[in-house]
Amino acid sequence: MDDETERELERRRKRAFGQNFADQLLSEAERDLLQRAFPRNDTAENALFAARNDLDAHRERLTIHSEWEPDAPSDDTVIRRYLSFDRFRSLLEESGLWFSRIDGFSDRFEATLPKPNATLRDAVKRWSARDFTETDHNERMRNRRDDKTYINCWRLGKDESAVFWNAYVGDEYGLAVETTVGDFRAAIEMDVSDGYVDLYRDYVRSEGSERVERQEQLYDELSKLQMGAVEYTDYDEAAIPGSMFSYSRYFHKRNAFEDEAEFRAVFEDDTALTPEHDGHDSVQLHGLLTGTEMHVGEPGQYVSVDADRLVNQIILAPGSPESFRKIGRTTLQRTWSRRASL
Repeated sequence: MDDETERELERRRKRAFGQNFADQLLSEAERDLLQRAFPRNDTAENALFAARNDLDAHRERLTIHSEWEPDAPSDDTVIRRYLSFDRFRSLLEESGLWFSRIDGFSDRFEATLPKPNATLRDAVKRWSARDFTETDHNERMRNRRDDKTYINCWRLGKDESAVFWNAYVGDEYGLAVETTVGDFRAAIEMDVSDGYVDLYRDYVRSEGSERVERQEQLYDELSKLQMGAVEYTDYDEAAIPGSMFSYSRYFHKRNAFEDEAEFRAVFEDDTALTPEHDGHDSVQLHGLLTGTEMHVGEPGQYVSVDADRLVNQIILAPGSPESFRKIGRTTLQRTWSRRASL
């Protein structure tokens, strides 16, 4: 047996071992984590890494460096959006859903990184060959991303409570619009992503002209609306994916908010920073690179929807007076082609 044949047999033995190890000893979550952290590797190669290393010891770093996308509930999952009456009327009259910029949220921890992510980031600043200027620039770029990212929030399921109504509607007259994930997807007049991680994996594995094509497909998918369930975690102990492309920061919140059971739709608008220009002039580019203030657009924007398709049911806040019921009924009859019972 020549040396090349022997080397090929050894590679096959290792791959067979890796595949068997993955099938027998790695959980689905562990296989998924390794696949997202090492997109160039196949299952057998990732399993060999797991066999040689203590996954628990590497889990935090693997998580931080993995690509990620939110879990999208099934199309028949019920979601509700709680609105003041004025915001509900604008939904019908404008046929649009309001998406808020991240700095408009009351939670000051929105889009922040958990402690393990921040600790690793600070370590990179101290130990990396890159100087502080570059690492601080990366942090400024994250902040600029917040300035052009818009979010629309719903609640998964039909559970409700007085506490929840007070949090979202307060003392105003309000109601909840009920739909499903599938009807939301069909009603919103924006392309919705089916997920980018598989496209990212194809991109990093490709070469030459195919790589260019894969990159175009990846960026096309990233330009679409991203939607899914928010994940809740311990921000003192658990890391979240800090990948280059994903909206991970916008789909993770602290455990204290777990009762919200939130569903989100998120998109970036590159024109939001310079709405009156087709591109960046030299002053704007200087602002982007140095972190000095740039023009930022409105605190939110409407995205067009087919209200007939979106709204399946309307639920009034508990204790709503009959006068509010009549106002709501009149508004519906005037602006909505379907008739809803209030």
